Amino acid sequence: MKTEIRKSLSGWPFWLTLLILCGMTIYSALFIIHSDLEASTRIVRKVVDLESNPMLSVKSLYSNWIGAEWMTPFSTLFFFVFPLCAAIPYGLSLYQERRSGYMGQMVLRETRARYLLNKYVAVFLSGGLVIAVPVVLNIMIIALYFPAHAPDLNYDIYTTVKAFSFGSKLYYEIPWLYLMIRVAVIFWYGGVAATVSMAVTFFSRNRFVILFTPMLFFLLLNYSYTLFQVPYEISPLRFLGSGNVYYVVTPIVIGEALFLSFLTIAFIGLRGRKKDVL
Repeated sequence: MKTEIRKSLSGWPFWLTLLILCGMTIYSALFIIHSDLEASTRIVRKVVDLESNPMLSVKSLYSNWIGAEWMTPFSTLFFFVFPLCAAIPYGLSLYQERRSGYMGQMVLRETRARYLLNKYVAVFLSGGLVIAVPVVLNIMIIALYFPAHAPDLNYDIYTTVKAFSFGSKLYYEIPWLYLMIRVAVIFWYGGVAATVSMAVTFFSRNRFVILFTPMLFFLLLNYSYTLFQVPYEISPLRFLGSGNVYYVVTPIVIGEALFLSFLTIAFIGLRGRKKDVL
């Protein structure tokens, strides 16, 4: 497993994708900071504490990181392309090893189940990290400028976290824990998107189909609200960032991640047991 993980994190696709995504999140952070600095030069502010000026909660780390702001174009683009970017680092590895014959050699050295498990973990980690690390970098840059003022429910119109939505209780009571959970969920969905590519390898020999299937799948889910009138946000392309249209609820966010994780594990396990597919 260590070898697979090292391979997944050391290749140029991982580092190039990570560099591009980090550039997007850094731009978003600097854009937000620059916009606030420009506004500060036009408005004369009085120095008051949080109790006498609750609007300070709007100028907070928790309302300006990339998962909460909608001012910059890259904040929307980042969460729109994340399924494709998650698959790029290592999503094609199973396909490449099948073509080169390397898979056959590995199956002879270890059990088929062990090989697929190692591959799954490496693909999941590479997809999760390449999406989550740029988000963490954005949070760190935002935290250098914006203080971590606790959010105020009276000013929820300035945030994307509404009352009774996913993690809202934590957001208003323990915001740092809410932020950690949001990053963990982003990591999880990045890993899931990457493993979808791995699963597609078992029924397609076209690298473009394998690479773009996660993106197409999430796009179909994104626009499914036009067919099904659901009162809650069901698209990860929207609820992972700040582009949600409806309420974001915990059962859907966690339920979709669990369902997709179980689906990819079950599919890879069942198909991987057949000799003719390896």
